[in-house]
Amino acid sequence: MSNDDIIRELKDREEILAKKYRYCRAADALDHDVMLESFTDDCQIDFYPDSDLGKAASKDELRVFFVEAQEPVLSSSHHISNIDLRFVSADVATLHCYLYSWQRFRGYPEVGDCHRWARYEEEWVRTDDGWLQRTLVYRVAGELNGDAFGLRIGEIVNRPVWPDVDPASVAN
Repeated sequence: MSNDDIIRELKDREEILAKKYRYCRAADALDHDVMLESFTDDCQIDFYPDSDLGKAASKDELRVFFVEAQEPVLSSSHHISNIDLRFVSADVATLHCYLYSWQRFRGYPEVGDCHRWARYEEEWVRTDDGWLQRTLVYRVAGELNGDAFGLRIGEIVNRPVWPDVDPASVAN
């Protein structure tokens, strides 16, 4: 890898992470417009496995999901860690990271706060507008006081850490 390639990749990495952090801050501010800024128009989103809910096949569909999902939210705090960003090519990157989120809902204290631990699995692509997110898969490891979809737990079990890794090989 040349020095120019290394510098380009470092700049690209910084741009992607800055956009991911901005997305999380926008989620806490309940700002759907800023949340949507990091997605391609033809994005593919999956927030709920084994359900037609929480799926989006465009930025317009994702806007509807964000508005509905955040309507009962009064306040939230999103924290990401264990960031693993890999470049598939000069114009495609895969990002996996872990999320802890807290949400307070309308009706508190009768409606309890939600604490959720999850994993984001994402694909980012270089566009004329910079790096944008093309896919987002959201899988919950566990939660306390889940939302209307019921308790979510163990959705990351038996999912490969990376698509090219056989889950059986990491089970040992």
